[in-house]
Amino acid sequence: QDIIDTVPEGVLLLSAEAEVQMTNPTAEKYLALLAPDWRNGRLTHLGAHPLNDLLTSPPKGLWHDVSSGGQRFEVIARPVENGPSNQGWVLVLRDITQERSIQRRVQAQARLAAVGQLAAGIAHNFNNILAVIVLYAQITLRTATLASRVRERMQTIEQQANRASDLIEQILDFSRQSIMDRQPLDLLSFLNNLIRLLKRTLPENIHLELIHT
Repeated sequence: QDIIDTVPEGVLLLSAEAEVQMTNPTAEKYLALLAPDWRNGRLTHLGAHPLNDLLTSPPKGLWHDVSSGGQRFEVIARPVENGPSNQGWVLVLRDITQERSIQRRVQAQARLAAVGQLAAGIAHNFNNILAVIVLYAQITLRTATLASRVRERMQTIEQQANRASDLIEQILDFSRQSIMDRQPLDLLSFLNNLIRLLKRTLPENIHLELIHT
């Protein structure tokens, strides 16, 4: 008893008839949640799982997964064999609630990182396409015989392509895939562009107004 009381996991000894013969304090705490009536006789279940299902061997290297009251536990059983017949079972219970929560957060962060990396790659390729559009628009604008109406349209194409390129740079900055370079900033122009971007992004019931002096 002194030995199993020092084990950080919940440990309990069952007879061959599934009667609880010995527990440590951690196991008693877990059993109060997983099997509140265990003191009244044989242990028949843990959480929603029948005990007989948990006395079977899980896949190699794995434990049985049991949930109750928002907490998750791992359970594994080993037979006590002092002779030709099984004399009982040793059950070990581990509370993995926090561990699984951390795993979910790590997995979510990994997915976000993968999405960010994919978005950065697409943004780089799209920026290359925009660079070609801007280049050919500028070459066309140098044509001396270009009609004024066509020139205005080409200037609009160049301006919009440059704006799109600026948005791509913002995406790259946000994903931290671009090289950050400090430079002077026209704050009013930046805020005006930001307001225009937010107005196109936010729902129509949100009104934005920039007030400056």
